Amino acid sequence: MPNHSDVDKASRYDGVVLILALLLIAAPWFLGYSDDDRAMASSLVAGVAIFACVTSTLSEFTRAFREVDVGLGLLTAAAPLLLGFGADHRAAIAHLVIGGLVTLISAGELLLPAPPPPHVST
Repeated sequence: MPNHSDVDKASRYDGVVLILALLLIAAPWFLGYSDDDRAMASSLVAGVAIFACVTSTLSEFTRAFREVDVGLGLLTAAAPLLLGFGADHRAAIAHLVIGGLVTLISAGELLLPAPPPPHVST
């Protein structure tokens, strides 16, 4: 049975990934690449998807959403190459760094023991 500190660590990691998602959503304006339609759309779509997955980890499908976050992080990191905006260094770095961190944190969370299921009283 996992101890309280394992559950607290997962909650902190979820909070960090939420912040990363918000940073990715805001990055086009803060880093000045809002004029690059592909880069901006990638930031917005990936940021919203990561945010939705992390908030969904509060459901009973926590592991599945963390697995999806790993995939979203990898896709976000690869987006500059896949979508052809790698020449825009600000957008490429934002996607690589945030996507990489989301991948690492979400994968790390998958290695933590699962919290116990909620107690159901009858």
